[in-house]
Amino acid sequence: GFAIHTPTDIRHGYRSIADIISQFDCTVFRDESATDVAGVYEMTKKAITSIRTTGKPVFLYCRYYRYFEHVGINEDYNAGYRSRKEFEKWMAKDPIATQRSKLLAEGTNEKIITSIEKKIDDQIAASIDRARKDPFPDKKELYEDIYAE
Repeated sequence: GFAIHTPTDIRHGYRSIADIISQFDCTVFRDESATDVAGVYEMTKKAITSIRTTGKPVFLYCRYYRYFEHVGINEDYNAGYRSRKEFEKWMAKDPIATQRSKLLAEGTNEKIITSIEKKIDDQIAASIDRARKDPFPDKKELYEDIYAE
């Protein structure tokens, strides 16, 4: 609901991007919460079916919450534009924690989940390490492949 630090309803001249997109020749699929992994998966399957049957593009609109500052890895609740209470409301339905709970409730072994989580954490750590070691690209690359010819 924010564009950087400003509520989107103040910053944008429209109420819903999905309503605007629906004016084009495409199908819009919406999930206002986007916190249920299975729900997003099912919506995606419907979107793929729609593309295959109609040949039209689709737009997936999933509303979710940004936990940290606009750019960075820090909290920004002291900036005054959103509250920790709002964060806690969204965190209570965090998709990763929710899916983890569902898997455990369905009988998935804790060790399997922990093993998968470790693989993901290791992959993230390796990617960060590689990014820190890689040199910055040459400035001229900034302008490569940005125009269609």
